[in-house]
Amino acid sequence: MAGKDEIQSSLDLDGMTIVAVSQDVHFADLKEIVRRFDIDVRFFEVDNYEAVLAWVSDGPADAGLVNRSLDKSLLSDFSVSKSSVIFNPAEIRIALSPLNDQLENAKRIQRIDYHITRLKADRGSIYYKLQERWFGNDNTAELPSWVLGVFGFILVITLFLLIGFVVLKRQVERQTAKIRQLNERFRAFMKHLPGIAYMKNSDGRFIFVNSTWERTNQLTERDVVGKMPADIWPDRKVDAFQYEEQHALDQQKLIETIKSQPWDERYWQLFCFPVEDAAGDEKMLGAIELDVTDQKRIENEMTALQRQQQLLLESAGDGIFGLSGVGRCTFINSSALSVLGYERDEVIGSRLHDLIQHSRIDGVSYPEQQSPIYHAYREGKSSRVGGEVFWHAEGRPVAVEYSAYPIADKDYSGAVVVFREQKK
Repeated sequence: MAGKDEIQSSLDLDGMTIVAVSQDVHFADLKEIVRRFDIDVRFFEVDNYEAVLAWVSDGPADAGLVNRSLDKSLLSDFSVSKSSVIFNPAEIRIALSPLNDQLENAKRIQRIDYHITRLKADRGSIYYKLQERWFGNDNTAELPSWVLGVFGFILVITLFLLIGFVVLKRQVERQTAKIRQLNERFRAFMKHLPGIAYMKNSDGRFIFVNSTWERTNQLTERDVVGKMPADIWPDRKVDAFQYEEQHALDQQKLIETIKSQPWDERYWQLFCFPVEDAAGDEKMLGAIELDVTDQKRIENEMTALQRQQQLLLESAGDGIFGLSGVGRCTFINSSALSVLGYERDEVIGSRLHDLIQHSRIDGVSYPEQQSPIYHAYREGKSSRVGGEVFWHAEGRPVAVEYSAYPIADKDYSGAVVVFREQKK
């Protein structure tokens, strides 16, 4: 108990106002003692012991219920005194034999009461010394020297552990900062990558997608990471790994291909490659996809145009071939090959002057710079020539007449030659 005046027993509480913490386990014991001894007490309840001390020191309360383990420094902040009151005293009964003389028994009881009354009247008696020993405020027992040694050893070990913890914490913080910086750089790079990028673990679950992947598939990283493709697109027939992805993992090498999907009209240039963690324990898959729809469309248009041109060339009765700016054959039709006796593979990419115009009809060497065909693809001069020969693959001359037309723009120069055989 903490009070303004010294409290020696529960009976001293009669007529007092007492404040206590509502959750204190001793509060119920105090109420029971007050009830059993018919003591007139008014109770107030608060939330904490500091409020109890404040009510006793400065407020209307005469005494307050506090725990005996309460910090002593807190008591010194308030003008209160602490006393030990037993709230749950054990009832002691002294049995006297009924065979004894009843008068002697009564005398013995009177002597016991007399001695207890004397002990309670003397503040220095053993009665109060025992109470002070077990319920007093001060504990004057000295610790053994070995306890101090053990405590010092524990303190040193704790200090070393604390230093180690601080050093380890700083190392972890530095490594964490490096990892965070690398992660931020990786995400910044992937964010500005002009294409789709993603990673899967060995099971086929997505572990990373970049912002371009999110925009293209209209999904967020949160919707994708940790999930299988079949979980993300249940209406599509998709495996954990596409064929190219599985091939890259099986072969442990980069796989490059052009692909499209039935649900997507676009074309993608796909790069799949295996990825291992630092320890080499887990094999993952990385992939980058570039949108090549426009390039594919242009290629298809060029292929169709070349097919049309080839049909036109093949439908012509005259021989036709094209030359680059250095005199190499770029195309030739079947009529020209039939007249000259060559296969297409033997002609394409070769210098035609060396094959079909290296000599005049009399066998004298024919310098290329003197040929009208040379003037067409090098100087842009058109010409129509008759009475000359082209040399057959078998080494015999073929009399021809031909027209050479220059082709020139800012990116390409060359010539087209149209000829026909002059038969006798």
